[in-house]
Amino acid sequence: MTQSATERTPLINFSNEQDAAIQERITLRSAQPALQTHSDIYQPSFSKTFWISIGMVFATVLFLGFLWMVFITSVVFGIVMYFTPTA
Repeated sequence: MTQSATERTPLINFSNEQDAAIQERITLRSAQPALQTHSDIYQPSFSKTFWISIGMVFATVLFLGFLWMVFITSVVFGIVMYFTPTA
């Protein structure tokens, strides 16, 4: 014979009335179905995810542009130094 959630023996025995109310809330909460997953609870709007993805693409393009400028600068500097006569 199985016990229902409200008939279960409490895991913690409390002394006064306030603590007993806390115990009752714990018992009732444990009788509820399992908590939803994070994705069920928090689903950002399409607009928010869209602008975040646009921002990430923009940041990636800026970073690659920066790397490209560093590369071009070093190549130009190398060519100039190669053809510069030494004293």
